[in-house]
Amino acid sequence: MHAMLKVYRPLLGLRDLMKPVLINGVQKRYGVTPQQVAKSQAEILEGLALIASRIHGDPARYLVGEQLTLADISAAALFAPLFSPAGTPWEGVAGHDAKNQAFLDELHVHPAASGCCAATPKTASAAVARW
Repeated sequence: MHAMLKVYRPLLGLRDLMKPVLINGVQKRYGVTPQQVAKSQAEILEGLALIASRIHGDPARYLVGEQLTLADISAAALFAPLFSPAGTPWEGVAGHDAKNQAFLDELHVHPAASGCCAATPKTASAAVARW
């Protein structure tokens, strides 16, 4: 959540003053607990495992058939914020705490990462452009 707030320009330091209130409010509103975070991370890894099984390690393959489908577009749209690919609104979003950054680093080396918004900024634009 810290990364989410980092992109907004502070107004006389107001962002920094309001950050604890906003984070607490979002956590309460959406039921963010350590257990829910762990469950969500497991579901993300399951989704990436499914993508990896569909593309068989070849990032040039489509998820279904031999052409771009809604499945490819959906996967790219849902996973792009996690990979922060170059040329997207998520490029350069940073400010995660160490634990969340470690999870994101794990995602970037996942076999499905090259097929879903790519693991590196250089190849991310090509993957997003393909999808």
